[in-house]
Parts: sequence; C-alpha cells; structure tokens
Amino acid sequence: MNLLQLLRNHRITAIFVTFFLLLTIGAYFVFFWTGDTRQIESAADSLKTPSSWKLVSRDVFPDHLLKGIDTHPSPSVAKRWTTTDLINREKITSILTSSGYNHSSIITSDNCAFANDLADSQYTICHFTGQTSDYNFSLWVSHNNKPYNLIDLTLTNHDFTY
Repeated sequence: MNLLQLLRNHRITAIFVTFFLLLTIGAYFVFFWTGDTRQIESAADSLKTPSSWKLVSRDVFPDHLLKGIDTHPSPSVAKRWTTTDLINREKITSILTSSGYNHSSIITSDNCAFANDLADSQYTICHFTGQTSDYNFSLWVSHNNKPYNLIDLTLTNHDFTY
C-alpha cells in the first residue's frame, strides 16, 4: 500500500466520522432542545392568588424544535391550587383583573354554581378564558363534594386557543 492510497483511506474515514458526528449533534438538538420558559413562567406567577390558596402542583412545558414531541401545547404552564375559601364568580374576576388578566370571555357549564353556592352540589365547575399581554389563559374552578375547591390555571402561547 503506497502513501497516497493510505492518505485517501484516512480522508474517507475522516469525512465519514465528521458527517456522523454532525448528524448526531443535529439530531440531539432536534429531539432534546427546549426553549426558554422564563417569560411564560413569570406570566403564570403574576396571578395574585390569596395566601389561603395552597399551590399543589406546577408544571412547565417548554417549546421544542420538533413539534408534536409532547402532547401539551408549548410553551405552557399549568398550576393547581386548593382552597377552602368561599369562591364566587366575582372573586375570580377580581383576582384576574388585579393580576392584569383580561377575562374577555367567561365560558361556564350549564347551571354553573360554585360549591359555596350549592351546599349539596355533587360536582360544579366554571371555566374562565382570556388573555394576558402575551399568552392565552384558561382557569377552571371545580368542586367535587369535598371540603375544598380546585383551581387550575393553564397559560399557552397565542397560537393555541381553548
């Protein structure tokens, strides 16, 4: 084997290794890159909840380069509170307004009544939707014959609608 043939073989190997390395790095970013969530988290944290509301869960779903990799709209934030406070439509509207949330539309189920309005209610739910300056929001208030109410907030980008 002469020197020229040996250099040619190493060159082909180097090209193949470089190509494989670049392909691996590209695939990694396509599948595992996530976007910055600080802005949407800040918007979700701006909801001024009463101190008696207990935060029980907080989930953040970052944006992905490869759409459809996650079943959640991205980016999005979901928060859940429980409270034994008396909750009514006016209280929720006041919280949304003081937090800068535009409650442009209120969607409710038939005969929507809060747990405190109907002592013997089996299950009640109310759904509020609207926008912050940068995101859509959905807020659900529900009661399932327990001594507390559940409040669920979800924020998504403006491309997603409820």
